[in-house]
Amino acid sequence: MKPPSHVKTPEQYIASLPADRAKTIADVRALVNKHIPRGYDECIVWGTIGWTIPLSRYPDTYNKQPITPMRSFAVKSSAGSQIDTHTSVVAA
Repeated sequence: MKPPSHVKTPEQYIASLPADRAKTIADVRALVNKHIPRGYDECIVWGTIGWTIPLSRYPDTYNKQPITPMRSFAVKSSAGSQIDTHTSVVAA
């Protein structure tokens, strides 16, 4: 389930989902936002809600872009399940 191309914010992403999926994703998003350490930016990354490390916090990236491939945590609604999560840990 790919979000429409006009989706640019987590709020728009959630609004684009069917009601049952929107509630589940909104609940998980709220839980992550409550517990994620300060300094992460919430955004849409690769068609999912993700939390990235901004350049203002970690400017020395190989491509001069915020650390988005890491997507420290991302949630999305897909055809087979309500929540897919992606997690990674990067040590520098």
